[in-house]
Amino acid sequence: MPDYWISEKLDGVRAVWDGRMLRFRSGNRVPAPQWFLDGLPSEALDGELWIARGRFDELSATVRRQRPVDAEWRRVRYMIFELPG
Repeated sequence: MPDYWISEKLDGVRAVWDGRMLRFRSGNRVPAPQWFLDGLPSEALDGELWIARGRFDELSATVRRQRPVDAEWRRVRYMIFELPG
């Protein structure tokens, strides 16, 4: 039997990191605080911004706010599901 990798479907906001900038699937920049971006690697990543089950509306408001609120972003995790490169 072949090996498989599976992951749970999260109810988050899709985001792509190109090694320098975090973007929504639309291509628009995610207005994340600099300290959040500083924690990401130099290689490309694909995943979802996520807080917890049942909190999509709160997450969506947090990640789309043009002036990020640090206290809100401290709850956000970037759940990686693909390394595009």
